[in-house]
Amino acid sequence: MAVVFGIAVALISLAIGYSTGGGDLNVLVQPALLLIAVGGAVGVLLAVGGARGTAEVFRALVSRTSPRPSARRNLEVLSLMHDIFQLNAREGVDGIEPHVKNPESSALFGAAPVTDPQAVSFIVEHLRLIISHISDKAQVRRHLELDLAARRATAAEAPAILEKVAASLPAWGLVAGLVGMALAAGKTAGPLAWGPCLSAALAGIAPAVLLSHAVVSPLARRMAARAREDLLLREAIAECVIALLYGYDPPGAVEFGRMTLPLSTRPSFDEWKARLQERKE
Repeated sequence: MAVVFGIAVALISLAIGYSTGGGDLNVLVQPALLLIAVGGAVGVLLAVGGARGTAEVFRALVSRTSPRPSARRNLEVLSLMHDIFQLNAREGVDGIEPHVKNPESSALFGAAPVTDPQAVSFIVEHLRLIISHISDKAQVRRHLELDLAARRATAAEAPAILEKVAASLPAWGLVAGLVGMALAAGKTAGPLAWGPCLSAALAGIAPAVLLSHAVVSPLARRMAARAREDLLLREAIAECVIALLYGYDPPGAVEFGRMTLPLSTRPSFDEWKARLQERKE
């Protein structure tokens, strides 16, 4: 929502400023030149990202509709981890194995008010390490670190591709402007007629620069920030699993994960203590 609001402010400011200076907004609307700039940027997207990278960009844009990281969402995930660990403490690995192998039909996962299915999927993936009876704790930690590193690399791909597209847009706008000048030179009968034509040609550069710095680049940076926020929750889940493997009790293991969350989305100790009290009741 903040990105959309920021883009709207930029566009409205441009329109008001241009109109206040006596400009005609219709001059800025040059469909043919805009097609050159946007088409060139799409070509850069396909060339840099390829089919997989382009699909990753669109997937990342669509994923913005999923719940944003918040203290409430993270509290839900930590509560689910605590319930799983408590079951493991009471019944051992055999108690959690059916839930891990079939999370879709699990009463434990079904009762949890977790609104982030990707976080649940990540939990299930790494709980499989526990039910596999892997005794080498260092090996498990190494596996988790490698998995998180792979996820960081994957999450960084889409924002990097989109940043390259943003960087190419001003250049394609310049190309569109030069094409417009060439067309103007071929159509005008004399120097006096060049003014309006050149104005229209140069106007093809402005939308491309605006798209680059006010739309595409902010989207890429917000996409990268959102990916970092999601990864921080994954790291907290991994810390919980590692702490459990090292013998900490369920509240202590989950506390390790809670303390790794950023302050902006970390449930407070009082909130976590109150949630634990609810679980006991």
